[in-house]
Amino acid sequence: MLRSRLYELELAKQQQAVGADRRSQVGTGDRSEKIRTYNFKENRVTDHRIGLTLYQLDKVMKAIWTS
Repeated sequence: MLRSRLYELELAKQQQAVGADRRSQVGTGDRSEKIRTYNFKENRVTDHRIGLTLYQLDKVMKAIWTS
């Protein structure tokens, strides 16, 4: 009986550690985690990682699809 309780406690501890590790690796999907924003009405693309905004979305899209 004691052995099974100790096993269950150790198993729960391992599952919590794995769960915490997964949660730290997976994003929440919030808008703040976006890499790029494409705004077709304003012909604008913004790369949030480097803080670059270009008002040449048509040229960017053309370069992406022709490469």
